[in-house]
Amino acid sequence: MFGIVVAGCGSGDTPVGPSTNPLLEPFVGTWDATVLTVQSVADTSIVVDLLENGVSYITIYESGNYQSTIAFGGAPFTEFGSLDVAEGVLTLRPNNGDPVTRAYVFTSSTVVRLDGPTDWDFNLDEVDDPANLFMEMEKR
Repeated sequence: MFGIVVAGCGSGDTPVGPSTNPLLEPFVGTWDATVLTVQSVADTSIVVDLLENGVSYITIYESGNYQSTIAFGGAPFTEFGSLDVAEGVLTLRPNNGDPVTRAYVFTSSTVVRLDGPTDWDFNLDEVDDPANLFMEMEKR
């Protein structure tokens, strides 16, 4: 869910045992997006609220694999992949797609904020434009 959140489809979670990265532990569980916006780089007054007509959530497993779902207007899109976590930065590696890197900060043990560059077709001309993504997620 993030590639925006979501970038491509793939097969399900294939557990390989718990990750040895202690930075992954706070992310394990299911997270619901409470804020998900993209802002145009060219015109910062243009901001699209992706949750206005949709939902987004991600489940992160102890193995470091994830399953992310985003739905707009009732059409769900699911992505599977793996997650790498470093101090302040996470990288989603979809099974079918390019890696997506986001800065993160926990505002509490159950709320995390993510942001970073992305692309979005603001004028619906089928050409993605540079954008910035902001997301806040709450742990179920």
